[in-house]
Formats: sequence, structure tokens, C-alpha cells
Amino acid sequence: MVAARSGPPPVQADSSSEPTKRDPPSLATALTIRAENALQKAEQMQPGSERGAAMKAAKILANGAELLRHFSRTVGLPIK
Repeated sequence: MVAARSGPPPVQADSSSEPTKRDPPSLATALTIRAENALQKAEQMQPGSERGAAMKAAKILANGAELLRHFSRTVGLPIK
């Protein structure tokens, strides 16, 4: 036998709320584009510490885009 739950009723999601300005797929795409641009710029730089820092920043952007894409997936659906 299941006991009745006491307390306030569960809160329902408001379907009329305005969607966010940037959904996760578009943000991941924007990060990917920034990462590619940063990598191209870094590859054109002369070898040295500035180039190393630029390559590192490009890799961080690429990793962020990949993580965002990974965690924003819907289970069981293919990615477009």
C-alpha cells in the first residue's frame, strides 16, 4: 500500500514561457565556429609562447562545444 503524499502539490512547467535566446545546439555550433577560427589564427602565428596559448584557447573552445553537444543530446535520437 502506498501512503498519500503530504505537502504542496508538484509544480507544473509553464508552457507559455518564452524560449531561451540560444538553444544548446546553436551555442555548440557557435563555439565550434569560434574554435575553428581560433585554430586557424593560431596556426598562422610564429612558433612561441603566444602561439601555444592561442592553440590552447582554441582547444578549450573545441572541448566546450563537444561537451555542450554531448550533454544536450536527447537519449535515443540521432543528432542532426
